[in-house]
Amino acid sequence: MSQRQPQFHHRAAGFVIALGFLIGAAILIAPIANAADTTVDDAVTSGANYFTYTGSSWTSCGGCNSTATNNSYRYAYTTGNKAVLTFTGTQATIYGFKEPPGGIGSFAVDNGPTTDIDFYAATQTLTAVYTTPTLTNTTHTITITVTGRKTNGASPTINIDKAVIATTTGAGTTTPTSTTTPTSTATTTRTTTPTSTTTQPTVTPPTTPPATGVTVDDAVTSGANYFTYTGSSWTSCGGCNSTATNNSYRYAYTTGNKAVLTFTGTQATIYGFKEPPGGIGSFAVDNGPTTDIDFYAATQTLTAVYTTPTLTNTTHTITITVTGRKTNGASPTINIDKAVIATTTGTGTPTPTSTTTPTSTGTTTRTTTPTTTQPGGTGIASITFDDGTIGQYTYARPLLVQRSLPATFFIISDALGWTGTNMNATQVRQLVADGDEIGNHTRDHTNLATLSASQVSAEFTHSQTVIANQIGVTPTTCAYPYGSHNSTVDSVAGNFFRGCRETGGGLNTSGSLRPYALTNYYVGQTTTAADIRNAAEQAKAQNAWVIFTYHGVDPSGTGSEDVTPTNLAAQLDALRSTGIPVVTVSAALSAYGR
Repeated sequence: MSQRQPQFHHRAAGFVIALGFLIGAAILIAPIANAADTTVDDAVTSGANYFTYTGSSWTSCGGCNSTATNNSYRYAYTTGNKAVLTFTGTQATIYGFKEPPGGIGSFAVDNGPTTDIDFYAATQTLTAVYTTPTLTNTTHTITITVTGRKTNGASPTINIDKAVIATTTGAGTTTPTSTTTPTSTATTTRTTTPTSTTTQPTVTPPTTPPATGVTVDDAVTSGANYFTYTGSSWTSCGGCNSTATNNSYRYAYTTGNKAVLTFTGTQATIYGFKEPPGGIGSFAVDNGPTTDIDFYAATQTLTAVYTTPTLTNTTHTITITVTGRKTNGASPTINIDKAVIATTTGTGTPTPTSTTTPTSTGTTTRTTTPTTTQPGGTGIASITFDDGTIGQYTYARPLLVQRSLPATFFIISDALGWTGTNMNATQVRQLVADGDEIGNHTRDHTNLATLSASQVSAEFTHSQTVIANQIGVTPTTCAYPYGSHNSTVDSVAGNFFRGCRETGGGLNTSGSLRPYALTNYYVGQTTTAADIRNAAEQAKAQNAWVIFTYHGVDPSGTGSEDVTPTNLAAQLDALRSTGIPVVTVSAALSAYGR
């Protein structure tokens, strides 16, 4: 329903940022080059040393990263998909890419105990992700499995580039120690001894002793430092866990329910239980940018889940919100046990960093990369769908869910009642439950530039009301029908939204951001996966924001604005292969301070 605009294309640019990011027991040194070592490319599926792949999502990514062996690697994202390396030798190292969409893979030698390895890193870097212990010089296997879990990564994806086999001790790495150290070299080497314990990330220990703090129990709702709870699902769980402060904590699971800690001091730490049903909560200091925290852990353990940066010694707030999203948890539940307030830096836990240290306990202290941090040299991308057509739900939604990619769906409010052609309210609510954003595409897809200010306001008011009543969310972003707008439309839109997208082609940058005229990359029938990859790479090179605009998703692909599910899948995979963070439009606006 929108007019196709010229697309922009990639200009050759690129560089690799080396990042030594490791999870597990490791020391970081350059790999040992042994004359007897044998390299086995991911594409080798027969011979003395070879890979076997089972599962539908294994995909060869040719040309996705020039540092890959033979310019290609293989990835998978479906839980239970496996790769098995069969080899003869005394040791083997698996190489793959640590990357933004990286999830957690499990590794088992000769069908023994599993070791979890996190494939996440802030930038895509070829890394020695796993090394076996020294073995007898016979035939062995390494089984690599997609667990479906993730920590900071945008998806549960794992990947394999190659294996290096040795017939003497040392296959490109050394015997592990319990120390983890960051490195700035291009190559990182990592060894973990397989055990039955899942390695979980934890924050770096503080360099100075923590300050003495004031404890605020979750039940305190008045005084100098106190909690305020809004929403129907907040429940006090007395006697549920004996380690809870005063033998009680408070939990909630309904999207949008909030808790606000009001406190006076220089820093505060929120304590809660990481647990199997844990979901994702968002934390915001003084109504600023949000940081997502995952409350999931394999066992229920009281943990310092969030610590503020150092603040001025005045009154502040931390707003904690149930996002409705989850990664490994059985539900979107979050919880609060207590807060610790300090008037000097340090509240019993350090500020989270990206350095990780192995632990054998069930405790996991983890801060996910904030989705609202302004791009720091990597760019960002958003996937948007206009009109709310039924094909977007039937065909696009499963592909997005499978890849853990969020999207923004711009809904025509009248179309919620257009049976057979567009999504109904129940289906749109499912998108919200998936973690997608719902935006406003007006009441009836009229050309706003032809209307008066009062008529434009009426269009937005009606659609905002209908979406709020039927879907349960109030959009903060919009897309102009036909991409048509003028200064009057922009002025009225500013009364309703944080930003709106047009259909003009181009990238959005911090220096040229026009929040009520956001430009886009218009996707249609002739768009290829390579086009999407090039656009994302261009955004990365310019540290910019690219918004991809989709309309019809239909197996026939007959319309000029249609894409087939097959093409969409290839395009999404191409986007993921670049490692660019993919966020909703509202999250991207937050990244730019909107």
